[in-house]
Amino acid sequence: MDKKINLFLDIHSIITLEAYDLNEEVASRLHKFFGLFLTENKPGSKPDIVMTILQDVEAGVLEHKSKDPAQFWIREHKDGACIVLGYKQRPDIAIILSNPIKILYTPRPGYFGALYYAIIHGIQFALLKKNGLLYHGLVLKYNTLPMLIVGPEGIGKSPLALHMLHNGCDYLSEDKFIFLNREAYIFRPYMPIRKHHMNMFPEILTSIYNSQSKKTSKFWLRKFIEKLVGISFIKNNLPAQLHEKIKQAIDPPVFALIRDIFPNVQVLNSVHPEIAVMIINAKEQSFVEISREEFAERAKTLYWMAFPEIDNILKLLSLHGYDYHTKMNALIHRNTDNLRCFKMTLPYSSDIKQMHENFRISILSMR
Repeated sequence: MDKKINLFLDIHSIITLEAYDLNEEVASRLHKFFGLFLTENKPGSKPDIVMTILQDVEAGVLEHKSKDPAQFWIREHKDGACIVLGYKQRPDIAIILSNPIKILYTPRPGYFGALYYAIIHGIQFALLKKNGLLYHGLVLKYNTLPMLIVGPEGIGKSPLALHMLHNGCDYLSEDKFIFLNREAYIFRPYMPIRKHHMNMFPEILTSIYNSQSKKTSKFWLRKFIEKLVGISFIKNNLPAQLHEKIKQAIDPPVFALIRDIFPNVQVLNSVHPEIAVMIINAKEQSFVEISREEFAERAKTLYWMAFPEIDNILKLLSLHGYDYHTKMNALIHRNTDNLRCFKMTLPYSSDIKQMHENFRISILSMR
C-alpha cells in the first residue's frame, strides 16, 4: 500500500494550502514546484485552500449528466459554486469556491498535471478574495530599477530575461508571480529552458538542459518521435500546425533554478515595480511612453491570453451569476495604476542580442 503524505504551503503569508493523502510521486513533484513555500503543519490555523481526495458519493453528485463531452462544468455545491474538471466524462477534480477553497481530486495514474493546474486555479481564486492576482510577466531589477515586462507568447521574453540576468539583473519572475497591492512576490524561483535557449549560452545551458531532460517522463520515446518527425517525407507531408505541435510535445521545457543557471544573480522575494514595458511586434522599432490606461487595457488582453483556462472557467461561471471576470480586470488596472508605462515595438525578425541591446539603451535614455 502506498504511503500517504500531507504537504503544507505558506505562500508569503498571503495564501496557505493544506494537501492531504498524496502519493509519493505527486508529493515529490509538488515539492519540486512549490518547495519555496513548504512549511510545517500549524494546528488551529485556518488555511485558504484545503486539498483532499474526491469521495465516490461526491463524485456522483458532481457527475456530468449530458452525453456531450465537456472538459469542465459548473455545479452548485452546498458550500458554493463548484468547478468540475472532467476525465473521460467523469468528475476528476472539483474546485469548490467555499471558505476555505476546497480542491477534491481523484488519485488516478498520471493525474499530477491536472492536479497542478487545479492548484494554480485554486491559488488564483484565493488571491482574488484578497484583491490579489497570479500575474504573468518578467519582473527584474535592472540597475536598481524594478520593472515589469509583459508581451504575448513567443515575443522573446524568456531569451530577454536570460540576457538580462547574464548581465547582472536581479530576478523575481520570468513567468508567474503574485501581484498584491502593487507589490510583486516571487512564485517560481526557476525558469523553463528549451533547446533553442541553449544557442544563447551553450556553456551554461547545455549541461543543465541535457541532465534535466533525461529525467523527464518518456524521454526515450520522445527521442524516437523526434527522429521520426525529422524524416523529410513526414516533415514535408504533415500539416504545418500539426508538425509544430508535435515538435513542442517532444521538446518540453526543463525547469532549472535561477541560482543553478546564474549563481551570482540575486533572487528577490518581493519588489515594488516602478516602470512597466509592453513588448509587441511591429514593422519598425520604437520605445515610447504610453498612458497607464492604455497599458492597463492591453495588459488585460495579455493576461487572458496567458491564462486561457481560467478565462474560460470564469466565462462559464458568469453564466451562473458569478462575475469574477470583472473583478480580475479591475485588479489588473489597480496593480498597474502607479507605474510609468512604456511600449516597445520590435521588427518581426529581431535578433535577441540586438533586442537586449536596444532595450538596455532605451531604459538608460528613459532614466
